[in-house]
This record gives sequence, structure tokens and C-alpha cells, in this order.
Amino acid sequence: MIKKLYILKLLNEYCLLWCDSMRVIGIIGPKKSGKTTLICDILKELKKKGIDVATIKHSFHNVEVDREGTDSYAFKKYSNTTVFSTDTKTAFFHDGLDLYDILSKLNNELVIIEGFKEQLKELNIPKILMVKGDEGLELRDSQTIMVIKDYKYDIDEVVKNVLEKSVMPSYNLNCGHCGYNCKLFVEEVVDGNIKWNQCVLSEGVKLVVDGKTIPMNPFVSNIIKNTLKAIVSSLKGADNPKSISIKIEDIENIEDLKFVWYYEIIPLLEEYFYGDFEGLKKVIGDFIKDGEINKGLDGDEFINALNGIIKNSQIGEDNE
Repeated sequence: MIKKLYILKLLNEYCLLWCDSMRVIGIIGPKKSGKTTLICDILKELKKKGIDVATIKHSFHNVEVDREGTDSYAFKKYSNTTVFSTDTKTAFFHDGLDLYDILSKLNNELVIIEGFKEQLKELNIPKILMVKGDEGLELRDSQTIMVIKDYKYDIDEVVKNVLEKSVMPSYNLNCGHCGYNCKLFVEEVVDGNIKWNQCVLSEGVKLVVDGKTIPMNPFVSNIIKNTLKAIVSSLKGADNPKSISIKIEDIENIEDLKFVWYYEIIPLLEEYFYGDFEGLKKVIGDFIKDGEINKGLDGDEFINALNGIIKNSQIGEDNE
């Protein structure tokens, strides 16, 4: 079902991202339960470890972060995104975003989220629960890592849990490669039965089509990651890259898609499989005919051949 939906969306937008694994964790609890203090304590310890952290704070109050009469306020009325910068700080102003969209704009090692308790549940993000007495205990669920009562905690224990039990945001892909759906996977991580990096998204490659993530198995992920890294590392000023992003937009028809496939993607695979024709054939299947790349596929034949590749690379199917 996934392959049929997204192979057609390739006609509109294709985006491939190789990146370091970003993980997420939530902090929830009633007002004045110590959430912000805890987060600050966690941040201090993570900074000592050199970990790149982003924080997200959700408020139910419609606080204006800008005021009427300023230039930036006037710009925001007529633009989708406004950037206000000084010599010491820079702020990006967007219209209201949900947690899914906010996370899609971040690429830090770890993201700590305060609030958004309903969306944490929807997106299967584990959380630490802060309570005052018994107030807030009703928020505990199967994805709660630990409960901290009345401000009493050992920061070393908290940080250990954060590092061991924060997870990759899977956006409910439910690919099944780990043997669980996303909800059960997080519950198993919280219970300590499996590790966060057993999620296939920790392989460090995401295929994003029209803003949605498509899972790939480790075999295909590693081919793409290693090929891109080798090619980009050879470019001036791009040695030892931490992340690589390739985005191809406005693919409006099948001829555009064919050009991208034959002249941008196929060459990457040919270089990776240099001297290993059988390995290349195993990946691109029907695009090889009589020992050569078959560029004669048109219309439905071309789409069906791409569908075959997506099917063979989907999570849950062996391609070892």
C-alpha cells in the first residue's frame, strides 16, 4: 500500500536525506510541577557531554512573540516565514505548527519537548512525568519512562534514562521491521527490553516524499548512505560531511522522473556497485536488460518497474 501511494507522489517531489539520528523525548506534568527546572538540569548535563540539543515548549496561551507596530510584525502579516535577526540572536516566525511539523524542521541529536502531551501520545514519543503529590498521576501511560514526584530526582538517573530511552520520531510508520508497530516498539524501549537503535530509521537515511517519510530496509539505506558520502566527500569543501540533503522539486511528469532516475540516481548506484553487476541487478531489477541499463521503459512499464524496486526495498522484506 505504501509503495503505490508514494511512487506516484515521486512525480511531484522527491527528497533524500542522509543525517545523524535525531531522537526525541517529552517532559509532561501539571503546572508548577518542576518541568522547566528538570529540563534545565538535563540540558546542563548534556552540554557537558557535547550533545547537540533542541528544546520545544508548548503553551496553551496565545502569547504574541512580536508586537503590533514593529517592522517584523508588518512583514509577518504578508509572508509565510519571517526572520528577525540581530548581532546576537535570530528568530524565525512561522504560523502555528503542530509537533509533527516542528520536528520535521529540526536536525539535532536530541529534542526535549515540554508539553504537547496529546501529540506525544499520538506520535509515540516516550516521556518523563512530573507530579505534585498525586496530581498528574492520571497522565501516566505505557510510554512513561519514569515518574518524578515532588521535585525529587537524581539527575544522573534522569540523564541515563533520557539517553537510553529517547527514540527516533517514527511518525507512526508502522513498517514492522523491528517486529513491532511503533507504539509497541516504544513500550518495549521504555520497559528496557529492546534498544532505541533497533528502529530502522536509526540507519541514518530517510526517504521523504511530499513531506512523508518512507521506510527503507538497512540494505538499501546503507547503499545510499555510503554512495552519497563517498561522492560528496570528494568535493572541495565537503570532506567528512555530517549530513547530506538532496531535494528535487517540481517533477511534473513522467519524463522528468525518468531523467532523475536514469541520469542522477542510476549513476550513483553504478558507482557504488562498480564491478558488481549482480549486486546492481539485485537492486534495480527490471531496469537491466541483456546486461545493460534498460532505458526503453515508458509509461506504466516504467512506473511498474519503480514499484518493484520500492517493494523489494520496503521494510519487512529481506534484501540481504
